Order: sequence, then structure tokens, then C-alpha cells
Amino acid sequence: MFDYRSDKAGFFVTIIMLVLLGAAIVGSVVALLLGQWDDHVLILKWVWGTWWVLCIVTVLTRLAIFRWQMGRSARKEPRTQQADELPQDKETSPPS
Repeated sequence: MFDYRSDKAGFFVTIIMLVLLGAAIVGSVVALLLGQWDDHVLILKWVWGTWWVLCIVTVLTRLAIFRWQMGRSARKEPRTQQADELPQDKETSPPS
């Protein structure tokens, strides 16, 4: 079954989201330090709009990866059970 603790994709998505948030915050702080809030409203809207779109893309990508992992896990499980049953049948059969 799918193991949430060994999920590398989730770890990297978290890192990507934190980097995106950090970049948006740094961009906002730089725009605000330049002075005159009214002159930089368009820049701030662009920064946070881009951040929002990239976050949505990142989350949708993560959901696609999760769905692929769950589908792969569901396909593997019956084969694993069959493989486990075959050696047991051989062990219980009398030697010829």
C-alpha cells in the first residue's frame, strides 16, 4: 500500500511552495521599501498573482503524482498477493 512517510514528492512540493512564498514575500518587501505604495501596486499585484498561479500549478501537479502513485499501488497489490500465494502452494505440496 502507499506509504505516506516515504513520500518524496510531497517533500519536494513543500519545498517548492516555501520557495515560492519566500520569493513573493521578498518581492513585496523590496517593492514596499522602494517607497510610495501607490506607484508599486501593479508590481505587487503581479507578484502575488504569479505566486497564486504557480501555487495552483504546483498543487495540481502534486495531485496528479498522487493519483498516479495510488493507481500504481492498486495495480501492484493483486500481483503481490498472487506472488505470495505461489511459494506457499509449492511448500505445502509433497515433494515428487
